[in-house]
Amino acid sequence: MSFEQSVVPGIQYAVGYCDDGETPVKDGGHLSFPPIAAGGMGTTRSLGKLLGELAFAYKNKEGSERISHETSKMMLDNGVDKGAFEFMASLIGYGVFIAHAGMNRFILHQAANDGFRGIAMVCFDGPAAVEGPIGFVMVCNGDNNGTGFLSEVSKFILKNEKFCMKDGVDWSKVESKTFKHDEVQQEEIVNKGFKELVLDAFLCESASDS
Repeated sequence: MSFEQSVVPGIQYAVGYCDDGETPVKDGGHLSFPPIAAGGMGTTRSLGKLLGELAFAYKNKEGSERISHETSKMMLDNGVDKGAFEFMASLIGYGVFIAHAGMNRFILHQAANDGFRGIAMVCFDGPAAVEGPIGFVMVCNGDNNGTGFLSEVSKFILKNEKFCMKDGVDWSKVESKTFKHDEVQQEEIVNKGFKELVLDAFLCESASDS
């Protein structure tokens, strides 16, 4: 994983596809964001390792090999609302969003780029994380339709017994819901779609700005 976004000749990269499922996004046609602030390039495995290390540092006063305990606390505690809860059922932390499901707290972030959609969720605190952080990072090479796909897979994973999420969630709230992305602004689709299809099942309350 690197914050550099230049394409290296000879390396195979994932290909993004438009909503028709057949038209690939042209090389160099995807959006690029400032390094560190919002942009980077890597695999789901590498991002999962980074988020796992952040969650590990949060639970250990000695921190992890690369992240201090103080840094993790700064990033994951004292989240503020500022409209994020209504928009995507989460609070704003430092660098990531924080979702609550009862006593469980999740590192949350969504990814959207031309021809791609992604989701990262790691439970770092609460009953589901008693034996250590647990979560997933997924991307799909599809455009707006990818939001529905990732939401369905995420629900399947979150319902797995390994998460022990019997409290703090009511899946009946989202079982029959659908999401019409053509009625939502482009930059909001992945956030609002995941909220309506998955996160609305989480039983939690918004926190006021601090």
